[in-house]
Amino acid sequence: MVTVARIDPDRLLTFATAVYVAAGLREPDARLCADTLVQADLWGHQSHGVMRLSWYAARLKAGVCEPKAKPEFVVDAGGLALIDGHDGMGQMLTARAAQEAVRRAKTHALRRSACAIPITSAPPCTSR
Repeated sequence: MVTVARIDPDRLLTFATAVYVAAGLREPDARLCADTLVQADLWGHQSHGVMRLSWYAARLKAGVCEPKAKPEFVVDAGGLALIDGHDGMGQMLTARAAQEAVRRAKTHALRRSACAIPITSAPPCTSR
């Protein structure tokens, strides 16, 4: 019989967050990025889970991703906007775009319409 080691998701989240912080991310951003990896594992998508942590940490340390990127709106047209991610982590930029899309949909009364906020200059949220 094969024994499979199980790691408590909260401990894994704490560990992955610490790795991201050590690679230069702010704690809230590190926790968000770590959470996406842990969630992928919990959903059974290990190819997009914590096994990617060393890859992300290496990209941050090599300067491929900007750990403290400040995304900016380069197009702002009501329900449509374009964010320049300035090479920030894709998970952080996607969360920011989603929050902004909800805010804009409410502000511009887009109850039955879509609100689009594409992101440029952003690394992928996961490796392919």
